[in-house]
Amino acid sequence: MFHRPLIFVGLIASFASFASTLLAEELDYHVTDPNLKVVRLDSSPDDSFLSVRTDSTGRIFVGGRRTLYAYDLDESGRYLPRKLLYEFPDHTWVNDIEVRGDDLYLVTVSAVYRIPGGRVNRKGLKPERLLWGVPNGHVHQCFHACTWGPEGDLYISMGDPLWYYGDFTRPDHWGHWTMFYKPSAKPVDARRVTGVELPGHSRVDDGKSGGVGNAAAGNRVLQQEPDQAGFQQQWASIPYNGVGAVFRIRPDGTNLRSYARGLRNPCGLCFDRNGNLFTNDNDHEGIPSLYAPGRLMHVTEGSYWSWPRGWMTSKTPDRADIPAMVNDEMGRAVPVLQAYYADSYLPETYRNNLLVARWCRRTVSRFPLEPTGKTFTAKEQVLLEGLDQARPVGICVGRGGRIFVTICYMAQNEGSPTYRSDLAVITRQEDPETMPFAAVDLTQVELAELSNPAHQGDWSRRQAEIQEVVRRAELLQLDLTQPETLPLPFQNILPTGHHERKPFDEMPADAFEDNPQAAIQQLRQSTASTELAPELIRCLDLAQTPRPQLTAARCRAADASIRMGGVLTAGFRLTIPPVDAELHPDAPLAPHQKEEANIIRYADEEQPIDLRKLGRVGNYTVAEHWKVLQHTDEQECLFGLLLERLGDEHDKIR
Repeated sequence: MFHRPLIFVGLIASFASFASTLLAEELDYHVTDPNLKVVRLDSSPDDSFLSVRTDSTGRIFVGGRRTLYAYDLDESGRYLPRKLLYEFPDHTWVNDIEVRGDDLYLVTVSAVYRIPGGRVNRKGLKPERLLWGVPNGHVHQCFHACTWGPEGDLYISMGDPLWYYGDFTRPDHWGHWTMFYKPSAKPVDARRVTGVELPGHSRVDDGKSGGVGNAAAGNRVLQQEPDQAGFQQQWASIPYNGVGAVFRIRPDGTNLRSYARGLRNPCGLCFDRNGNLFTNDNDHEGIPSLYAPGRLMHVTEGSYWSWPRGWMTSKTPDRADIPAMVNDEMGRAVPVLQAYYADSYLPETYRNNLLVARWCRRTVSRFPLEPTGKTFTAKEQVLLEGLDQARPVGICVGRGGRIFVTICYMAQNEGSPTYRSDLAVITRQEDPETMPFAAVDLTQVELAELSNPAHQGDWSRRQAEIQEVVRRAELLQLDLTQPETLPLPFQNILPTGHHERKPFDEMPADAFEDNPQAAIQQLRQSTASTELAPELIRCLDLAQTPRPQLTAARCRAADASIRMGGVLTAGFRLTIPPVDAELHPDAPLAPHQKEEANIIRYADEEQPIDLRKLGRVGNYTVAEHWKVLQHTDEQECLFGLLLERLGDEHDKIR
């Protein structure tokens, strides 16, 4: 018994020696700014670190191939050895992490989870699935990143699990499966946007627009038969048609909505301090002539990014249906996670920068945002550079404005690798080992202090405060859509002017069909001035419901810009399936290229779930369905309008 203190002292000394060794070692990566330094905090030979996130106290959470770790702090502010919080089934890949209150939110390849109490508890943690259903086409695709929106929704990016499918000489492919998410408590009648009943299903109303679509798209509840493995509770469900996308859900997993479509493989996701959302998109290495360079994008609600129909205007300048990029000079690109920097800790040149971990170029690159019309442009500058096999993959801002990075060591691209990895921090050159900052547990802070304007200068802190205030407001069941009615402390911190986008499609389907010229005039006056590519988004909205007379009037208008809008609307209506469409029973679906894509083991289930038992799963092209299914009168009308416009005097319309 007298030897225990000596053993304890020995362990502490060993860890201190290990930490000093890490600090003293020559690293395989360096920062380009002489006023900064990079310090390695930890290294693992086989945990495959990927995602990284900090909380307001300075704790670090790191996710990898199958593990989730926490780095707690001692009284001096130094990090203790990593502690395993949870071990997932193999190949789960914790791609991103977010913090809310005492809970952790995890985005893995095949599901989004919440771990109640995971921020502070270290035993007995149980993941709770919030969103799932996407087939596991490849561990590099599917669900990727998450970030909290200004209104308190969790935004999630997803890659295209059928990137390989279709004839790329006439690019057109769509995946179809069922998305499952949490139902709310109040059932109401199930109706589609068109008002048609969904036989055999009930809709669940969560108090907002339900379902994946922008309008009330049918938030259905599906109960699995008792003999089907693993389905032990009710789930809200919605059919999904699409490729890569950005979604949003409530923190409790309810109210799934589509935010943006037409992405290939968006890995990073972050908001700036003004509520603008940004992502990156991996190029298609198999066909670089069509789908390279990589894309850095300002993503607005309702936007469509054209994969695989197109990529960017620099590749196809004659296309009028592709939004502008923030940066279209990334070259061959495998960007991974990204963050936004607007803190005062680092020099001013780093403020209002996107930070992107670029596996391909072995860099952390920064992109200073420059407003350009209704969007942004940004030139790439290297912040951290890796050597040989050292490749940055994860990044976040925390602990008073420092930048935390995960580094993987890989010689080449692999499917689901086990690799050596580091956790490092980018900080000031003079920063002491204890990295002092104003640590605080925001869940314990008085509301008045959370709304203190003195914190405006450090966005990483301010963003966390906003999310904590939103969380408390929801606990009190306050209506955040009417900020003027909230108590003053809430009004002082909650962002204003960020509301649900009202799509143009809210106009009734038969509105102005008898007077299309009046409709054209109203549409001219209703363009949303704050949206990226508002004409494109308006055409996408109008394509959601049948308006053949209005579309015909626009296609035949004297004004070329109106004709272009009509052509885009007709084309979108014919070739972009509604995100939540039920497929016709005779519509063919090709299976995924590997059967195991449909059979997934989730962390909160004892047995794998076969997605094919819960709904139709597969791939298709619009061309395949056009050949097989009987055309409607509206489809023939729209097709005829497009044939007419082949003789238009303007090249872009033709």
